[in-house]
Amino acid sequence: MTASAPIDADHHQVEIGGVAFELIYVADAHFPGDIMLYLPGEDLVCTGDFVCTERLLGIQPESNPVGKLENFRKLEELNPGIVVPGHGAATDMATARRDAGDYLELVVREVRAGIEAWETLDETVERIADLPRFQHLLHYDAWHRANVNRTYLFLEANP
Repeated sequence: MTASAPIDADHHQVEIGGVAFELIYVADAHFPGDIMLYLPGEDLVCTGDFVCTERLLGIQPESNPVGKLENFRKLEELNPGIVVPGHGAATDMATARRDAGDYLELVVREVRAGIEAWETLDETVERIADLPRFQHLLHYDAWHRANVNRTYLFLEANP
């Protein structure tokens, strides 16, 4: 299905084949313009990459970690029975919270605290380099320090 024109709204409803869909934009997240796809009749939300389960979510150079967290909070308001993450198996809110929401909140909170305390980037990365509760997630060893680094740079540029 091709749209006849761009959607100029943060929330748009459409019905296709008798199924109601809601397109929800909260904030730029993994990439600018990320949306959630909500199927209220199915109690299901497709999140994109602001939720990953079974693996650590990535914060890319063009990502907005604060936006990712805002999107997660909107997901919690919707409180769907089924969450289809950007990566990982379809799951429930408890798993999405454990694998993505808690990580985002911790990284954003602790990096913000480091900046407010005048920690250098290296000091902040070292202070929160070891987060055992997330080490079970695939890619933790390769991505966690980079996520902290990119969050620091983002928050420093966007106070």
